[in-house]
Amino acid sequence: MKTYPKQFKKVSDYLKEEFGIDVLLGQITAFMGHKNKKIFIHHNHNLERNGLYSLLHEVGHVLQNDEDNFFKTIDEDKHPYQFKYYQYLNEEDAWEKGLDFAYDLGLQIYEDDYYKIAEESLLTYKEKLEK
Repeated sequence: MKTYPKQFKKVSDYLKEEFGIDVLLGQITAFMGHKNKKIFIHHNHNLERNGLYSLLHEVGHVLQNDEDNFFKTIDEDKHPYQFKYYQYLNEEDAWEKGLDFAYDLGLQIYEDDYYKIAEESLLTYKEKLEK
C-alpha cells in the first residue's frame, strides 16, 4: 500500500474519523457518495499537489448540502441548459469549499496551483454549457 504524504494523510484521516469515508487510489477521481463512503483519487496524481487538490475538491462535495446539489433535481433531458448551469455552479462551489476546508485544517496550499487545477477542471463543465 502506498504511504500518503503528510497533508494528504491528514485529510484522509479526517474524512475517515468524521464521516467514515475511505480515500483510495484508483483509475478515477470521484466522491462516490455518502452511502458508498469512498473517495477515489487517480493513482497517477502527485499526492502532494494535484492529488491533494483533487482530494480537497472531493471534500468540497462531501461538505455540500441539498441546496448545493440543486442541479440533481433538474431533469437533464427536459432542461439541459439549466441542468448544466447548476452542475457547473455545484463544481465551482466544491472547489471553494475544498479550499476553505484546507485552511480550516491548517494545510499549506499554493493558491495559484490550486486555482489553476480548479480552472482546468471547471473548463470541462463550461464547455458543456456552451454546447
